[in-house]
Amino acid sequence: MNKKLTNVRYLPLGDSYTIGEGVAINANFPSLLTQDLQTKGIDTAIVAQPALTGYTTQDVLDYQISLLASSQANFCTLLIGVNDWVQEVSTAIYRENLGRILTVIKQKVGSQLVLLSIPDFSVSNEGAKYSKGRNISQGIQAFNEIAKELAQKEDVIMVDIFSLSQRQKGDAYFAADQLHPSTKAYKEWVDLMLPTVISTLVD
Repeated sequence: MNKKLTNVRYLPLGDSYTIGEGVAINANFPSLLTQDLQTKGIDTAIVAQPALTGYTTQDVLDYQISLLASSQANFCTLLIGVNDWVQEVSTAIYRENLGRILTVIKQKVGSQLVLLSIPDFSVSNEGAKYSKGRNISQGIQAFNEIAKELAQKEDVIMVDIFSLSQRQKGDAYFAADQLHPSTKAYKEWVDLMLPTVISTLVD
């Protein structure tokens, strides 16, 4: 295995799905991903965990992007947008903000960036409370289509966890709040994204 990076400095950017609302800090998907990469012989460390529940694309721009420089990160995952949809941010603003985020990250870490689609929280027991009468699946998928277009434009690798999340039904897949994913769900996310992440870090 020929490594592109001899020391992976991982900065996971996003919201509650990244920080792992309702699970232990070492059981969120960035921590599980880091553990798996280390098992594969890829020296990886999380340099900061700035993601917060409720964050939008604007919050990433305002509070997280600056960490790219100060943390000396050389690898990022980005999962953002669910709160934009919940808060009824327009698709135009979401597109503009996400495009800016991708551009800035790429300038810092190059191809060592993996974008994740927004999961479908309609399958959770508590999800309907945040729909405001809208179709959650359709709304989230519309945002994911924007993300997919931008990823293709910016030559960014994107992993689809939306489809996987639709199959993650039942109490075992959710934290105690019955809204956010459980460690079991995150482990399946990591199993899905791991080959793609490895391909961004090694030749």
